[in-house]
Amino acid sequence: MTILLLLIAGFAFVAVVIFSSTAFGRRGTPTADRMDLAARICEASARDAFSIELDYSIESLPLLDNLIERGFASGSGATDDTKLVLAAYVGQVFVRAGKAIWQEARDDSNPRLLMRDNQEVVSPFEIINQKLQAPESINVAATVRGLISTMESSKNDAQ
Repeated sequence: MTILLLLIAGFAFVAVVIFSSTAFGRRGTPTADRMDLAARICEASARDAFSIELDYSIESLPLLDNLIERGFASGSGATDDTKLVLAAYVGQVFVRAGKAIWQEARDDSNPRLLMRDNQEVVSPFEIINQKLQAPESINVAATVRGLISTMESSKNDAQ
């Protein structure tokens, strides 16, 4: 319940920041800015509700796995807002590592990541949805490491 309240407060903050950034001409794409903000909400919620420190590294993803398992193991469903902040965090791990950029979906669905090395499109929302459906069976950290490994193999094969 605590995480839900933090997420609601966070999204009110997101709305204000998006309005402010639009009104004052902030740099960056709206999608990248929105996802960065949502990831920061995930980071703050993890710290405040679960005492988990997320740092946007690949090594922090097992902590995110743990957070999801602790927060949703009881079978309580995640809201769309919760899925957004969790997926945004996973996406920002790729972005901050220089592996991807956010790309707006053409069909008004959730944003996706365009991987820099092989131009593959990846959906962190799909990764999070799978994790939420089977919290103890799916491992976000292993999934992300596998994607990065595949990307690096493709890059090496191309050279």
